[in-house]
Amino acid sequence: MTSKPLILLVSTAIAAGLLSSSAAANSVKIYKYQDAHGNLAFADRPPVDTEFKELFYDCYACGNKNQIDFFTVPLITDRFEEEILAAHEQSGISIGLIRAMIHAESGFNHRAKSSKGAIGLTQLMPKTADELGVDPYDDAQNILGGSMYMATLLKRYNGDLQKAGAAYNAGPGAVDQHNGPPPFAETTEYLKRLTTLYQRYEQLEQTSTN
Repeated sequence: MTSKPLILLVSTAIAAGLLSSSAAANSVKIYKYQDAHGNLAFADRPPVDTEFKELFYDCYACGNKNQIDFFTVPLITDRFEEEILAAHEQSGISIGLIRAMIHAESGFNHRAKSSKGAIGLTQLMPKTADELGVDPYDDAQNILGGSMYMATLLKRYNGDLQKAGAAYNAGPGAVDQHNGPPPFAETTEYLKRLTTLYQRYEQLEQTSTN
């Protein structure tokens, strides 16, 4: 059986530009196409029996903001299952939220790296990873680090995911300064993406356990 192309969510958490088709060899190639339902989709290899366009990014989590329908984009539940479960058990935050974070930040691409230096599945900054004592290049530690950091932010903001998510994206200082999510376009888009995916993953988790 031929495996289907991995559907990739192109994150808007990092404000970096789209490269040209003559991009450097270490850039990431993404295939843009429409799926069978007419939804805009992205894959890591050429889709079959449909037209597509090759895109190159200097990081995975770049570009194409506002082009993804987060209410219909396919959810990913069969990758990093053990690592996500371990992070859930150690951090205390739900599996649904961890999956939503990974999906929102990197589209489950463990090689994702932003122009600002954020690394891996949960897009940890090196300084944050160092403070948490995790290796951001190790998938399990990256997931654990991002989950622990989100747990810390949720505790800081009394369980308010809007504030915690904004702090994850823009930093706690920006949230404290504005007494809530800062009015940054990037952060606003990130929160829409994160909360929509979180609701969907949580609903899926509840359905699968019933």
